[in-house]
Amino acid sequence: MTSIVKADSLVNPEIEYASTLSSRYYIDPEFLAREQCEIFWRTWQIVGRSEQLKNAGDFITANLLGEPLLISRGGDGTLRGFYNVCRHRAGPVAEGCGSRKVFRCGYHGWTYGLDGKLMNAPEMEGTKDFCAEELRLRPVQVGEWEGQVFVNLDADAEPLLAALRELPAQAAKFKFGEMRLAGLSFALTAGTRLGIVGPNGSGKSTLMRLMQREILPDTGEVRLAPNLRIVYFDQTRRMDEAVSLRRALAPDSDSVIYQDSVIHVASWAERFLFTSDQLNQPVERLSGGERARVLIAKLMLQPADLLLLDEPTNDLDIPTLEILEESLLEYKGALVLITHDRFMLDRVSTVVLGLDGAGRAEQFADYSQWENWQNEQSRAPATPQKSDIPNAVLNSPPAGKKKLSYLEAREYATLEEQIATAESLLAQKQRASEDPAIATDATRLQQALAEANQAAEQVDSLYRRWHELEEKLSG
Repeated sequence: MTSIVKADSLVNPEIEYASTLSSRYYIDPEFLAREQCEIFWRTWQIVGRSEQLKNAGDFITANLLGEPLLISRGGDGTLRGFYNVCRHRAGPVAEGCGSRKVFRCGYHGWTYGLDGKLMNAPEMEGTKDFCAEELRLRPVQVGEWEGQVFVNLDADAEPLLAALRELPAQAAKFKFGEMRLAGLSFALTAGTRLGIVGPNGSGKSTLMRLMQREILPDTGEVRLAPNLRIVYFDQTRRMDEAVSLRRALAPDSDSVIYQDSVIHVASWAERFLFTSDQLNQPVERLSGGERARVLIAKLMLQPADLLLLDEPTNDLDIPTLEILEESLLEYKGALVLITHDRFMLDRVSTVVLGLDGAGRAEQFADYSQWENWQNEQSRAPATPQKSDIPNAVLNSPPAGKKKLSYLEAREYATLEEQIATAESLLAQKQRASEDPAIATDATRLQQALAEANQAAEQVDSLYRRWHELEEKLSG
């Protein structure tokens, strides 16, 4: 067994003798066990976001160091954490995330309240020495800071804000999240797909947080329609990996309801590039791209009036990007999209809102207009001005502009370079066929002419494709 020595004995305080830790500190299982026990078990770890637990009954599940956890927002607004383990048969009382009034174990129906108290234990009534109060879910420490939810498995650990010491005060000096958006006024209605663009720190995510009422503006107001259903797409959302693909897509039956139509789970899975043979596979056997498609499939089934997506394309493969794009184009409610992927933005958005980071905002038809405006702003004096975004623009029905698909947009962006390369190759082949040394050699001449014809066909093909996409763009 490798002996563990104190790090202090390995460190020479003189900077000229600086060195890295031995590789065994990174790969030795004993060091991992020590870190889990001494660090991760006794410190505050992030398990979710506050926006996932905004309302009474909202809950998330997590696994930290092999410990199944359940975090929920109680009816009194208090955030509570528990071990996700029934006190009877040790089964989970909740899976995934969502909203519940009670938590129930699937084995024998033991039911717990949002406060962890045992409410119902079938067939245990009258049992000698049975005390429901002593059989509540085991608690675990939870805390919130800056929109993040933290858990500490050490029951004796100090509260989160105390553990953070001076960090909250230091962070407050930087005024994280404070953005100036002067004169910004717009409305979102069903069918509007708003793309938000701007440099880092310009307020894109802050604007989305305002829409969710996660934060409130210092001046002005955000008005939400009564009973508005807002869904935030979380690409990092955890799924129960033990369930089958069938149950992940349709937990309660073999069909789903999409846009008021009943669709068999096999047909729904096929829309997201899954085969019928995969339906009974556990989620844990799916690739990263396939799991992302499961999240998109589940997203489109959620009842929502406003869909918010902040950088949803990160780390997605091309097939999954196309699935996401087509799903968003079918969505009938209002949609807000933040992405650095200009192809996705142009394809999905009906209007683009550009933020310049200095308080100015403008409305554009597409990403190219935004780029041109940004270049003009960089040459003009940086004087804040009122945004000219009339409510009518964002309230109006989406324009019927015909746009390229995701792959077509990427292809179109590279066609000019491809044509230039192909024409250069064609000129090279033509010169070769006119070379006297080749022209007097019948075999070599025949081969050179064939290569020149092939290069010419490639140029013609690229030009035909360019014209096809141009016509599609112009509608």
